[in-house]
Amino acid sequence: MKLVFGVHAHQPVGNPDEIIEKAFDKCYMPFLETLANFPRVKIAFHISGHLMEWALEKREHFIELLKELHKRGNVELLGGGLYEPILSSIPKEDAIDQLKLFSEFIESVFGERPKGAWLTERVWDSFIPSIFKEAGITYTFVDDYHFLCTGLDEENLNGFYHTEHEGYKLYLFPTNQKLRYLIPFRSTSSVSQFLRALNGPGIIFDDYEKFGLWPETYEWVYEKGWLKEFFNIINQGEITTLLPSELLDQGNSLGLVYLPTVSYFEMGEWSLPAKKAFLFKEFTTFLEKENLLQKYKGLVRGGQWKNFFIKYPESNYMQKKMIFISKRIRELPEGPSKEKAKRCLYRAQCNDAYWHGIFGGIYFPHLRESIFKELSRAESLLFGNRTEVFIEDIDLDDSKEIYIYTPQLTCIIKPNLGGSIRELTFHPNHINLVNTLSRKKEHYHMIQRAQNNAKREENSISTIHERIYKLDTNSIEFDLHERTFGYEEVSFDGGKTWVSLISEKFEIESIEGLSFTLRKEIAVSSKKEVAFRKKIELVDNFLKIMYPLIGETPLDLRVFLNIKLTSIDFTSLKIDRKALQVKEENLSEGNEIEIEDKISKTKLLIKANQYSKISIKQIYTFSQTEEGYDRIYQATEIALTPLELKEAFSILFKVEKS
Repeated sequence: MKLVFGVHAHQPVGNPDEIIEKAFDKCYMPFLETLANFPRVKIAFHISGHLMEWALEKREHFIELLKELHKRGNVELLGGGLYEPILSSIPKEDAIDQLKLFSEFIESVFGERPKGAWLTERVWDSFIPSIFKEAGITYTFVDDYHFLCTGLDEENLNGFYHTEHEGYKLYLFPTNQKLRYLIPFRSTSSVSQFLRALNGPGIIFDDYEKFGLWPETYEWVYEKGWLKEFFNIINQGEITTLLPSELLDQGNSLGLVYLPTVSYFEMGEWSLPAKKAFLFKEFTTFLEKENLLQKYKGLVRGGQWKNFFIKYPESNYMQKKMIFISKRIRELPEGPSKEKAKRCLYRAQCNDAYWHGIFGGIYFPHLRESIFKELSRAESLLFGNRTEVFIEDIDLDDSKEIYIYTPQLTCIIKPNLGGSIRELTFHPNHINLVNTLSRKKEHYHMIQRAQNNAKREENSISTIHERIYKLDTNSIEFDLHERTFGYEEVSFDGGKTWVSLISEKFEIESIEGLSFTLRKEIAVSSKKEVAFRKKIELVDNFLKIMYPLIGETPLDLRVFLNIKLTSIDFTSLKIDRKALQVKEENLSEGNEIEIEDKISKTKLLIKANQYSKISIKQIYTFSQTEEGYDRIYQATEIALTPLELKEAFSILFKVEKS
């Protein structure tokens, strides 16, 4: 029995040290220390670039042990994108550069340049062979599902294939999904039995974290001895492990293959819109119950990874902003500033914050925060002390945005989203105050009853995909639009009914320096329209939103400001200098709001020129994780309603360091 065994370790840019330390203590180190005792066990490792950098600085003994095992011949290291990007979601030049930088990094630490590369989330696109070739990569791992989708049979996937793009050849290892679900969740005898039945080598390259960090796995893998038992079977010669390069050297490709644009099977479910994802799950569950899923699996496909940019407009904005910055960095002259800006950009390309599946992803504010932090640093290096204004379709929604950069603030105005502000980044603290996420209905919110699947055999534990949790959604609210900054509701009947303007498309009426007037004709009745204007102006660290008078038309106005604080547990709030509890929903009156975010050390002042009703509440989402559901704070909604709109209404928003 032959086995190619690989593990992939990754921690996102922006993850706190305590999370990474836990991963080393519960998973990475115990695994490596166990491996050191079994000289005949060979394993391929992919340690993402950010994690490798962290370990070199804070867990050097892990790197030293990995180097020792590499010299001993037990370990082969794979490269990849340095900061774990989805390669098809970033510019080609950046992808090649990230691949090269990581290969150089690995060579500098371990003395050998990697021949293979990890393909992040196994997101395949047809051009991948050409960028790998330019970066000196000869092989990668994808799922067996990729091959099933191209028409091959499951029993013919025990080996390696090759593909090409524009004549650039790349070897492909199809990882076995059944083997991924067996290791380490089922008994070692079940794994041996499965490998014995294969017509060729078994191939697995899966998450390192399943060996100690996922639910139940630390006790199972280490305390109950699964890993030692499995390595002992290999050490005794019952199973022969091969490094990927060794298998390539031993035989020939099983043939030429062309893969579709696809990722692993579960990604097809997660990337669909909620209703379709629910139907997809319902359909595949039906096929599984009828023992038909494996037969038809290659013909059953959900969405593709890039659907997340449609599913989450906030993700689309981050990704398109990243591309906007990338283009301008490439225009810089060569030198230290350009290289520093590129490193910030590459860290902002880390994939985790751009999507959501079984793990939190985009729902974790600290991951989105890290993207905006790195983009802010890149912007500051790119534009310096200049002021820049761009009017172009940055997020590719077929409508132009107003992009304003100053050394203090970046402000992105979206005329087609009610003239609201999608980003307001305070550069001195590298914080985007509109790092918000709306409350979306996900397909797992539609599950009617809890299901904790029974274990398939007595001596086993459940995988994360076998854990389905029920969430009571009766009390959960969902949003109909993005939670941006500075959109309005208006009333023409004294506040009995309100009409939201967030979905309305405003026109740019005039531009004077950093002052922008937007206009929208809104219906007062079936026979009458009025011109609704708002003026947005930037001066240093001040943002001002003004609403000129609207003739004789009786009008009530409510303005919504959504901001994202680092943590409401470490935030102070005052309305007209009276201290209030941030966690509680506040209904008050006044014209001045002071907020201090003590973690980011940022002070906010919101001052209306008229006495107003003030409503402040916190916005939470409920998202699935590998351990159940997380209730996560996503935004603070502030609504200002002037009590008597007798003159032009204005709101001053000031940001400063505390």
